Amino acid sequence: MGGCMSRSADTVQDGQGHDTRGRRESMRRGSERSVRRNPQEPPIGGNRPYHPHPNKSWTSPLPLPLPDLLLQRLAFWETAPTYEGREHIWRLLRTVVEDSGLTLTEKQGLLDAEGMVLPTGDLLDGAYDRTGVRYQVPVYCLAEPTNLVVEVVRAAPPVASSPTQTQASSQTSAGTSPSPPPSPTKPIPTPTPALASTLLASATVITTPAPTTPTTTTSTPTITLTIRFSNSLGDTTLTNIPETYTAAQIAEAALQQQGLEGRVGAILCLGRRMEGGRGVREQGWREGVVVQVMVV
Repeated sequence: MGGCMSRSADTVQDGQGHDTRGRRESMRRGSERSVRRNPQEPPIGGNRPYHPHPNKSWTSPLPLPLPDLLLQRLAFWETAPTYEGREHIWRLLRTVVEDSGLTLTEKQGLLDAEGMVLPTGDLLDGAYDRTGVRYQVPVYCLAEPTNLVVEVVRAAPPVASSPTQTQASSQTSAGTSPSPPPSPTKPIPTPTPALASTLLASATVITTPAPTTPTTTTSTPTITLTIRFSNSLGDTTLTNIPETYTAAQIAEAALQQQGLEGRVGAILCLGRRMEGGRGVREQGWREGVVVQVMVV
């Protein structure tokens, strides 16, 4: 006896007689799965303003002393550039996280100057630079654990004073100072006229000419550096700047060259905040490095 097989109307066969309907259905479902995302993952695309991570509550597997937490943070910031990303971006993110002297507006200006994109505004979810590299800061660098152990330093007990120290302190409080022991005196010999005339005859007057300082003309070395402002006005290059100029003087010169009105809020180099009263070279600047200036 023969058997018969039925086939639905929408079934299509390829050139080799294989059913392609199931293949197309699996491809469609696979594309839908690739489009769907985990709702717990941060959204992709867009840029939101930076804000500190709210309610950063986490618990260490073991009670974590404060020195150990600081060592973990230091180890992350020092080793993160060796795995991925650019070093000055990591330093910038460290400044944004740890520098409490910067306001939220100033931190946002630093991120905008480097073109950083924060999909959620939270560094815990990651940030992206202009080249698309992702930078993610762990939670232990953003907040302290709930089981943080803070050691309390107790004051040392007072040391008992000796009777001699007690007597000396009582004399000082009474307004009298203890008299020092008398020192032995030696009689001063009286020079004779014969000895004085002998010393004068043997004395020789030596005259030393005054030292002369050679006159040399020295020129102050100059540097050329690029300044990047936080208000997205682009970069400006300063040339023939004396190397003795401080970071604050260089920032003011850049403002005058661009014709900007404002006050210098912060000066950063390689993600580190620079002191305005010191030179840029002694604070880590070198040729080709961009100096960021916050204008408020």
